Amino acid sequence: MLAWARRQLLIRRVFHFGLEADLAQPQVAARFERVLAAYTPEGLSLMVVPAWFVNQMRWPSRVGQELGGVIEFGGLLYDDTGPVALIQRRILLGRREATHGYLYVLPHRRGERIGLQSVMKSIEFYDSIGITRIYAQAALETGRWYWASCGFEFANNQSREDVRTWARLLVVNLGRQYDVDAPMEPADFLALGGDDTVNLEAIASAFPQDRVQIEQIAQQNQKAMTDDLPFGQALLMTGPEWYGVLDLTGPARARFVEHARARIGPA
Repeated sequence: MLAWARRQLLIRRVFHFGLEADLAQPQVAARFERVLAAYTPEGLSLMVVPAWFVNQMRWPSRVGQELGGVIEFGGLLYDDTGPVALIQRRILLGRREATHGYLYVLPHRRGERIGLQSVMKSIEFYDSIGITRIYAQAALETGRWYWASCGFEFANNQSREDVRTWARLLVVNLGRQYDVDAPMEPADFLALGGDDTVNLEAIASAFPQDRVQIEQIAQQNQKAMTDDLPFGQALLMTGPEWYGVLDLTGPARARFVEHARARIGPA
C-alpha cells in the first residue's frame, strides 16, 4: 500500500473519533497501537498518560481533527526494572510532519542510545505514511549538543542567531579567535574550534552568573566540571535552546542514519 493511502486511512481513523478524543483511553489507544509502537524501543513498553506539564506547558494525549489530523501523546517508557524515560511526540498528518517535543532519559539509563533507537524506529513508521520532516526542540541540557551531532539542522533563523550570539560571547570571553559568522547549521557550531578543548569550569569562571546552571549541565551530561570537552560541544551544551528539523527527503537523513547505525548498529 502506498504511503499516501496509509496516511489517508490513519486520517479517517482520527476523524472517526470526532473533534477530539483522549488517546490515553484504552479504546482509543487500541486503534493507534501501531503509531504508539513506532516510538517504543525494543525491550521497552509505553504507558500513555492523559496530560502532563513540562516546562510550564501542558502536553495532552489525544487525536484531533485540526490541521488535517493530529495525533499527540505524552507517556512513560519503562521495562521490568521500572521507569526509563519520559517522551512526548506529535504527528500532523495533513502537514506530513512530526514534532519530537520531549525525551528525558533517566540518568541511570543514559548511554543506552534510547533516544536514537526511538527516532530510528519512528523514521520507519514515518516512511510508511509519508511524513517528510521531524521537528525537535533541543532544550534539555543533553539535547543542545546531542541533536547537532545527529544531523538536525536549524528550523529557523532565530535559533541560528541565538546560538551564534552565544558563540560570539564564549569566544571573546575565553580568548579564542574563531570565526563565528561562518557556521550555518548546528553541526558547524559543533565543529567550531576543531581539536581545541575547554572545560565547563573555565566557562563558569568566565560567566559566574551562570555557574549554577553550568554545574547542572555538567551533572546532566555526567561530566566533571574539569573534564576537557571539544570546544564546539561545550559551546552548544552551555548555549541557548534551539529548534531543529530533520528533512527525511534530503541529505540530512543519510547523515542521521549513518550516525545512529554507528552507535546502535544496523536496524
